[in-house]
Amino acid sequence: MGNTKNKLEENAFRRSYGIHLTSSDISLNYIFPEIKEKLWKYRWIDLYAGEGNLILPVLNLIPSENRIKFFEEHIYLFDIHPEMVDKCIENAKNYGIPSEVASNNIKLRNNLESFPIFLINEHLPLYHITNPPYLYLGYIRKHKEIQEYLKLFEGKNKGYQDLYQIAMINDLRNNIENLIYIIPSNFLFGASVSNKFRLDLLKYYKINKMFIFEIKIFEYTGTNICIGFFKKKPTPKSEIIEFSGIKIRKKDNKIEKRYILKPEFNYRAGSEFDEFLEGYLTSKPLIVKYYLLKKDVLNNKGNNKLDVIDANDYRNNQYNKLKLQVNDKLKSLIESNILYVRTVDTPSDEWNYWRYAYDWPLDHVNDKWYFTSTGSLINSTLPSINKNFSYLYDPRDPVLNRGGQNQPFDLVGPMDQRSIENRTDVLIFETPVLTESVETVGRILGNLFVTSNCTDTDFTVKLTDVYPDGRSMLICDGSLTTRSRYNYTTDVFMSGNQVDVYELLVDCWSTAYVFAPGHRIRIAISSSNFPRFAANPNNGAPLAYSYLNYNIANNTLLVGPNYPSCLILPRLVNMSSTHTSY
Repeated sequence: MGNTKNKLEENAFRRSYGIHLTSSDISLNYIFPEIKEKLWKYRWIDLYAGEGNLILPVLNLIPSENRIKFFEEHIYLFDIHPEMVDKCIENAKNYGIPSEVASNNIKLRNNLESFPIFLINEHLPLYHITNPPYLYLGYIRKHKEIQEYLKLFEGKNKGYQDLYQIAMINDLRNNIENLIYIIPSNFLFGASVSNKFRLDLLKYYKINKMFIFEIKIFEYTGTNICIGFFKKKPTPKSEIIEFSGIKIRKKDNKIEKRYILKPEFNYRAGSEFDEFLEGYLTSKPLIVKYYLLKKDVLNNKGNNKLDVIDANDYRNNQYNKLKLQVNDKLKSLIESNILYVRTVDTPSDEWNYWRYAYDWPLDHVNDKWYFTSTGSLINSTLPSINKNFSYLYDPRDPVLNRGGQNQPFDLVGPMDQRSIENRTDVLIFETPVLTESVETVGRILGNLFVTSNCTDTDFTVKLTDVYPDGRSMLICDGSLTTRSRYNYTTDVFMSGNQVDVYELLVDCWSTAYVFAPGHRIRIAISSSNFPRFAANPNNGAPLAYSYLNYNIANNTLLVGPNYPSCLILPRLVNMSSTHTSY
């Protein structure tokens, strides 16, 4: 029990202060090959050194007779935590550096508040290699024990979103020419969290190289980390930046890609879709209002009560809630807006807030919600009665898509599905009215046992939230072509004899959602969701190839103890682990 308590306290300490200790293997494998030929040309510093594992291992490359002198002149390490400074000094002693020498160059200091300008040496330029603290501004605001950091985001740092950004901007302001930073990959791919920072930094620095990790490299954090090699430009300039990025995946699988970052897209990696939109955006886009304006309310007073949030009044980590009374016209306009979903009608600490994570997927268990013979959806308990549900799927009359993850010129988002749920080719399973909230975070899967009279067909799964007023709001959906049930490169057709049973996993992608008390969880099973997914002609031909030749499929879903068809909802566990913050 004592060890567990100590571990939790240590995890909380690391999470609160953004500490992510680096192993010496990271330096040896990814950093040293880039710097080993220039060790004597620079003064090597780590302003957030932890145990010193990023720089101290270079001493192995220095002859023992020169090691102390090299350390005295070329290595300076700092940390804000006394215990880390002590560990760093002990680590230096393991490389043959006397304690008194190590103590001179390994110091306790808060370098986020001010840069140690005494390090600047006209003979030896500084080279900064570090794994800085990363704490998102939103997380800092929520936790009183670290709100002292809020002052770092004021004044000239206003607009930055993370401690690592403050660290790098401090280097820029002090004219450090060479940087190697281990940072979250939202530096590359983030939008609002990184746009201003990238524009400010990459006007002055180019990126020579970057390693992007899709595997766990730290004991206390997860994936989505990158190592960036930055070089100061001769003159500041907003220009295209090109560099080689190497993605590190499982089993040492490496993929090299050429990245092109453009200032007009805030230097964000993956801006190809934004460029596509610029060239092909419709001249008459869908007009959507995101906010309810004050004048709308004043001009449409009435007796209908609405609970809303004031987007201009954000205090104590939440928006101020307002109660409005509007007429029938405005109420109807609000509720018909495709972006309208009630999110503040029931004040609660269980939903309507952001979570942040340094890893994905989060620790979870997969809860199975079984389909029953009565059309119910039940959690964990295997149904006792077997039953088959059959329907006819005609590709000439597919179930039409409403909302979801479509192209931007279609109707998108969490739309009401009721108008397409009453068809004879749609099977519905749902829970009773929920008495407590059900949260799911992660990949949603439909595990189906099916038969068909065709050798190839589709099966679709939709997850919706049924509100007390009857609305069935789409959360996520997916479709699987049965011949591609093993992979998308090999066709494996069914027998089509309506006897052989096939197990399918329909991927509905990921979500983070809470089903509230008073709501119901609903699943709709069918064989089409058009035009989001091309209608399958049921004859083994390429999808959407030709519907002059087609088959009408008699598709069957099997449920019960023999064929336990179910919905898989991931439920988070280990909520105190450091890779998740709230």
